[in-house]
This record gives sequence, structure tokens and C-alpha cells, in this order.
Amino acid sequence: MSISSLFPARDTRLLLCLGTGAAVVCLGVGAWLVAAQKQPEVKRTSLVVEPPQAGAHLTGKVHFDLLAKLLGDDRRSAPANDWLRELADSVATIRFKTQTHPLLYLAAPEFTLADHHGQPWSLHGQLKRGPVVLVFYLGYACNACVHDLCELNADLERFHCLGTEVVAVSGDTPELTQQRFLQYGAFGFPVLSDPGHIAAQSYGTFRQGTASKPEELLHATFLVGRDRKLHWVHRGDTPFRGNKALWYELARLENKLPQQEPTIEPIDKEPIDKEPKTP
Repeated sequence: MSISSLFPARDTRLLLCLGTGAAVVCLGVGAWLVAAQKQPEVKRTSLVVEPPQAGAHLTGKVHFDLLAKLLGDDRRSAPANDWLRELADSVATIRFKTQTHPLLYLAAPEFTLADHHGQPWSLHGQLKRGPVVLVFYLGYACNACVHDLCELNADLERFHCLGTEVVAVSGDTPELTQQRFLQYGAFGFPVLSDPGHIAAQSYGTFRQGTASKPEELLHATFLVGRDRKLHWVHRGDTPFRGNKALWYELARLENKLPQQEPTIEPIDKEPIDKEPKTP
């Protein structure tokens, strides 16, 4: 006996629809049960945070605030006067010869630029109070440059001990510098704005572009004495990271090199016999 003989065609179609619906419901319930069983595992794995890979930064920027903290902790953990004693050590590898420069031992070009507060800052005005370490950097778009500024800031107290001020110059506007200070922390020295790189050009660290050559902007560090002359120069494609060499040059320039402690040689003595010798 066939199903068609028991049920009319209309009832047969109804039964087929009901059967299909029941099958769909069963599949849905089965899928829900499987998902419910796996859900705790998903929650557990979602709490696991993978450490970032070395050199990977979600924002594309180095975390300079963390770098500044690490540098500060490193300096505070060092013995207080070791850096001064190292300056007096004649065999210490902290000497770095100056590069040649058209202005070496000549008067440093004067400039007055706006600092990160928008206030005017004059080189000659600062030189009345002591030497200046003048740093030209490429701006906050250069991670290596800001790393160098963090190193200088970590050692700022030691520069001040030698009567020296540090100042950094770039083409960044004061507004941009203030924004970066809010993001990464401020420096303890003036950060100046040099629109158009006019000051940089006067020190030979910027060259205007031509039809055949693009413009060139270099990293540079200058040591300017209170006599307003350039006494030490370093220019190149990377920042100069040798603060100890700068301390040595500044201490020598200011007659503040510590005296090297004399080495006391032990006196050789003849051994004393415990028993007297027989004649």
C-alpha cells in the first residue's frame, strides 16, 4: 500500500514540509550543541595575549616613554662618580676625535629660534652662562633622532655638572613638538624650531636641492665653547651617540678634568726568615 493511497496529495505535501522543517531544526540544535561544547575553550584561549614580536609596534612608533624610563633607571643604578673617574682615566676608550669642518675653531653662527613653548632662544645668550652642545636632528619623524635625544636627556644632569646646556634643533614646529611631548614625555633641554632649516644651513648640515641633486639634511652635533667658537664637530647620516666623549671634551675645554689618582707601586721586600741562619 503506497503513501499516496493513504493520504491525499495535499496532505502528502504537508507531511514533506513538516519533515523538512524537522530536519532543519535538528541540524540547528546539533550545531548549537557543538558550539556550546567548544565555547569554554574559546573563552580560555581569548584570554591568552601573545607578546609582541621584537621591533613590532602597532602604531608604527617606538615607545619613547618606556625608553626614557629604562635609560633613567640605568643611570640611577650606576655609581655616582664613576663617569667622572672615567674621564681622568688615560686609557679609557672615550676619546673621539673631532671631524673637520669649515667653521672648526671659528665663531659659531648666531641664531635665535623659537623653543617648544614658542619663546625665543638665543645661542649667544646661552653662551654667556656656559658651553652648549648643539644637536641638529631630523625631527620626530626620525626614530633614531628621538632615541638620541632620549640618551642626551638621561645624561642631562651630568652635562649640567660640567656647566653645559644641551639644545636640539629641527624643522618641526613648536606645536608638533608639544604634541610629541604629550605623547612620549618632555625633555629637560630646549627643543627649537628651525623652519626652512636656515640655522642648519649656516652650520653646513642642510643643503638646498637643485635640479640635479635633492636636498640634503644631516645629523650633527657641535660643541660650542663659552668663547663662541666651535671646538668639536660630528656630522653624518646617523646621530652621534657618544655622550662620554662629549663629557671629556667639555671637561677639557672648561679645565674640569679630574686629576688621575697616582698609582702606588708595591714595595718589594726581602722575605724574613723565621729561623736565624747559622754562621
